[in-house]
Amino acid sequence: MNLDFLLFKKYTLFLLLFLLILSSCSYKGKNQLFKEDKVLSEDSLKTIYVSNPTNKYDTYTIRPYDVIFIRNLQNPGLIGGESSLISANTKDANFSIEPEGYVNLPVIGKVTVVGLTRLQATAKIEELYKQKLFNDPIIELKIASLKVTLMGEIGVPGNYLLEKENYDLIDIIGEAGGIKEKADPKNVRIIRGDRKNPEVIYANLTNINTLKSDKLKLMDGDIIIFQKQKFYERFDKIQSYSIITSIAVTLLNTYLIIRNIK
Repeated sequence: MNLDFLLFKKYTLFLLLFLLILSSCSYKGKNQLFKEDKVLSEDSLKTIYVSNPTNKYDTYTIRPYDVIFIRNLQNPGLIGGESSLISANTKDANFSIEPEGYVNLPVIGKVTVVGLTRLQATAKIEELYKQKLFNDPIIELKIASLKVTLMGEIGVPGNYLLEKENYDLIDIIGEAGGIKEKADPKNVRIIRGDRKNPEVIYANLTNINTLKSDKLKLMDGDIIIFQKQKFYERFDKIQSYSIITSIAVTLLNTYLIIRNIK
C-alpha cells in the first residue's frame, strides 16, 4: 500500500467525517418551524398546553382594507333597489373597507364601520337600510378577509380564509385535506397574537378531550404547524447519512479503479 493511497484514504475519511458533521448540523433546523427555546415533551401533553398565555382576545373588529360580504336575506339578489343588483353567489357582494374607515354601499352610501364588531356593523347597516329602503331588513354580514396559515405535514399547506364564525382547528384540517401520514397528531402548534411575543398553543389531537378547549377556535393571523413524527425525522436523518456515505464510497472506489488501471 503506497503513500498516495494512504493519504487519499486519510483525506476521504476526513471528508466523510466533515460531511456527516455538516449534515447533522443542517438537519437540526430542518422541518423545525418556529422552534421555541423551551421544548415540550410530547409524552407530557395530554390535551392542550399554552406557552406564554394571554387572555387579550377581544371579538374581532373591522379594520381598514378588510373585505366584507353583505346581503339582505329577505331578498338575497337585491341590495340598493333596481339600480344596484348584487348577486349573493358572486364576488360583487364583497365590499372593501377604505383607509378612512368607511364602506361605500348602494343607496345608503358611505358607512363608517372600522372599530365595530361584525354584529355592531350589521345592526348599523340594517338600521340605515331600514331608513332608506327596506321595512325590516335582515342583513347578513361576513368579514371575508380573515385568514390563517397552515404549514408542515398537512394535505394542502397555505393560507385559508375563515369563511364563518367559530371556525376551529378541526374545520380547517378538514378543508385542507387532513393531516399527512407522517404528521405528529400529538403535537400540533398554533402560534397566535403578537408576532413579537406570541401565544403558542400545543394540541394533542389523539385525545378526544382536546376538542373541549376554546383554544382550538381559530383567529385571524393564526399560524398552524403540523410537525413530523420523531420516527420520520430520524428516518430522514439516516437517509441523509446514507447518501453522504454513498458519495464517499463512490469516490474511494473511483480512486481504486484509476489506481489499478495505472
